[in-house]
Amino acid sequence: MPRTPVGAGTRGPDRHAVPRRTWPLVGRPGELTAIDRFLAENIGSIVFSGPPGTGKTRLMGETEARATAQGRTCLRVVASQSASSIPLGAFASILPPPTLHREAPANVIADALAFVARQRGLGLEPGVVLLVDDAHWLDGASAALVQQMAVGGLAQVALTVRTGERAPDAITALWKDGPAERVEVGALTRADIDTLITEVLPGPTVSTTRDLLWRVSEGNPLYLRELVLGASDSGALVRSDQGWTVTGSIGRSPRLIEVVEARLADLSEDQRAVLELLAVSGPIGLGLLVTLVSPEAADVVERRGLAVTRTEGRRREMQLAHPLHGEVLRSQLPAITAMGINRRLAAAAEDLGARRRDDVLRVAVWRLEGGGVGRPDVLLLAADHAHAARNEVLAERLARAAFEAGAGADAALLLGVVLGDLGRPQELEDLLAEVALRPDLDDRTRAVVAAKRAINLLWGLDRRADAMRVLDDAEALLPAGAAHDEVVGERAVLAVLQGQVSTAIDLADPLRESTDDRVAVRAALALAPAFRLAGRFSEVIPIADRGWRLQNELTDHRGFGSSGTHMIFRMAAMTELGDVAGAEALAAMAVDLTDAAGDAIGIAWAAWISGTICLDAGRLAQSATWFARAESTWASVDQTGPARWATSGRLLVAVATGDRASATACEAALLARDPGPMTIEEADAQRALAWAAWLRGDQHDAIARLEHVALEAIADGALLHAVQAAHDLARLGVAEPAARVWATLPGAIDWPMGASRGRHIEALVATDAAGLLEVSDQFQMLGWSLLAAEAAAQAAGVYRRGREGRRADRAAAQAARLLSHCELAATPALAEVGDAASLSSREREIAALAAGGRSNRDIADQLSLSERTIENHLQRAYLKLGVSARADLPVALRLHPDDRPPVP
Repeated sequence: MPRTPVGAGTRGPDRHAVPRRTWPLVGRPGELTAIDRFLAENIGSIVFSGPPGTGKTRLMGETEARATAQGRTCLRVVASQSASSIPLGAFASILPPPTLHREAPANVIADALAFVARQRGLGLEPGVVLLVDDAHWLDGASAALVQQMAVGGLAQVALTVRTGERAPDAITALWKDGPAERVEVGALTRADIDTLITEVLPGPTVSTTRDLLWRVSEGNPLYLRELVLGASDSGALVRSDQGWTVTGSIGRSPRLIEVVEARLADLSEDQRAVLELLAVSGPIGLGLLVTLVSPEAADVVERRGLAVTRTEGRRREMQLAHPLHGEVLRSQLPAITAMGINRRLAAAAEDLGARRRDDVLRVAVWRLEGGGVGRPDVLLLAADHAHAARNEVLAERLARAAFEAGAGADAALLLGVVLGDLGRPQELEDLLAEVALRPDLDDRTRAVVAAKRAINLLWGLDRRADAMRVLDDAEALLPAGAAHDEVVGERAVLAVLQGQVSTAIDLADPLRESTDDRVAVRAALALAPAFRLAGRFSEVIPIADRGWRLQNELTDHRGFGSSGTHMIFRMAAMTELGDVAGAEALAAMAVDLTDAAGDAIGIAWAAWISGTICLDAGRLAQSATWFARAESTWASVDQTGPARWATSGRLLVAVATGDRASATACEAALLARDPGPMTIEEADAQRALAWAAWLRGDQHDAIARLEHVALEAIADGALLHAVQAAHDLARLGVAEPAARVWATLPGAIDWPMGASRGRHIEALVATDAAGLLEVSDQFQMLGWSLLAAEAAAQAAGVYRRGREGRRADRAAAQAARLLSHCELAATPALAEVGDAASLSSREREIAALAAGGRSNRDIADQLSLSERTIENHLQRAYLKLGVSARADLPVALRLHPDDRPPVP
């Protein structure tokens, strides 16, 4: 039977029949219904997820078409692997030229969000739909912008993600935490494939060919398209008298890589060169493309459906039709060929002028991948962009290349920031020590280098004396003025990090109103934490807000970390002033922004403050999760001092839940971590160890530790830590030590949480049950559910010991209601609403020591009593508690989660 390759013959009515190049949308009724619901119900996001080639992009196009038909404004963004390291690279055609944010990547997101919001306010119609293809390749800044546009209501967001690819956390949050419709796009059915074949191949198709196309494509529409077009172009798919028939080999497996290789096999050298260049470059402007390849060859590959041209802003760009084509081509490129393409791309782009947001970084990367160096200023700017995108590996390469090419101290400082973020403090010190010797440094740069060295020597290398020497030398060299004041400001920062509160305030307070913004920011970074520790909370928030604003307005960000540091101290102040809900909302935003930016240090700080807020609020499981995240993140960049703070938090949670095994493990981990010179939060570590001692039954050690914490805090001017230690004693029910410490505190404790803690101590000392209930109400209003429950439980104990049963029951019921807002709480005070309330103080002390595993002889030796006396006290405790053995004491002495009083 004669067969004629498509287009080769002249006889027959369908001699010009060829497969359709534009394929229709077939099947997908559920997906189309989801699109209509997304648009009609104004759902925040819709996510098309599935393996490569299943038609996610086609559904995105359908979403755009239906939205446009409804009169909506559509913004199209296409992410790509080649642009995934470029901050806001996917939005290059939408956003204005960039502003440098070398050490504050979250600002890039905020600026972009504000710009989009302004554009909408200036003319975009309501009902904007943002379409993001291949969202799993978005850089962190672009992902955060997409999330904020969806959450903030600036646009509905439709996006595609590839199964098996890790999407940025900001993108996954859209369907995990927000109102998003997630649509899983799978393979087409056999019936759908048959329908699609009928639509694209004019006339009949023989059954064996249909079977083959179904088997090889496995229902993947892209596989099918590549098979049909590739086989048609190669002559393997022909039109016979019986219909369309496959006569040659179309590959031995259904894998797309083989289909793509077959599709590209008959390209001319010029045509393949076009595709290879696109595989290396990613989307590229037509003006640049035609200077590098044959325009005729580019036209052919576009006509064959191997490349597509789109308009992005004012630029028309060409890119490969599917990313997997690029993966196949890149895998086949020899290294020398790839280097040559990169060099050609860089040279041509520089000749034309890099004008868009992503051009500078792409040119610099092309230079490096091409084996060259490039201009120092371009490399430095590119490193800045890479750091803002939190691509630290690329940022290090570019910053080091810029420094070696002669970009000077600015490149060294940026490289230093990256090395610090990567947890390599010794390399950072070696670099900055070399830079500090340069005779050409101006005063401001010398101050910045000294400040950066000092904090690294203290924080990163635990070399306090060397850190002070660096600041001493800089102060001696610098004349009076802004640069000198900046070094003084950094000395204040180091002082507060070492817990020297009064010293920090003395140094920084004269600089707080400096007309030099950098000096004012340094002063704020010292004063906000110092005023917090000093109990001057009404001053913390304005100081932190001003520092945050000034730092974001700086044009010279050298030597500063993220501006979010100011917000950490703002949140801490908000909680003590009674705005727990506001602090939690701000903390959640900080977590989202640092997550999206990939800022490890920022993530650790945000997680730590979130854990701190949740702890006394009683959300203990959440608190443990936050502290664990902070601990692991700080440890990953070798910041053992701050990691110790997070371990302290985990230990406090373990004790608060009565989890002896976890408490033992956390205590061991805490003791194994060297506190180093960063003692600003060491009081929390000692408080945690005191609580752990109490859980073991060693009340004497617990009380002694807490009294010592308070005395040291008073000496350092850290009034907050002294108040917390005194209140811990009250929470443990030891009234006399609590009163003794409280009486030593200097000045009035006038901030809301401090005052409530003081009233708690006074009511406990006076055995004032009504006062304890008033304190419980105050804590509840301030947002501290666990502290409120403890005060109510203690009130119940006072009433019960006074034989006021009804009032005791009402107080216990109040404690139970409050505990319904807590997670697994089992602190010592809560035992007052259980059987342990009937124990005398001596019985409770002995029972606690026995519960901690002490023998009668050990307890007798510690308390200077006879073993017979110890045994008598234990027997009375057993009777009151309704237990018969030591093993039952741990649960009986604390309110076990399963034994809480029922909520009325």
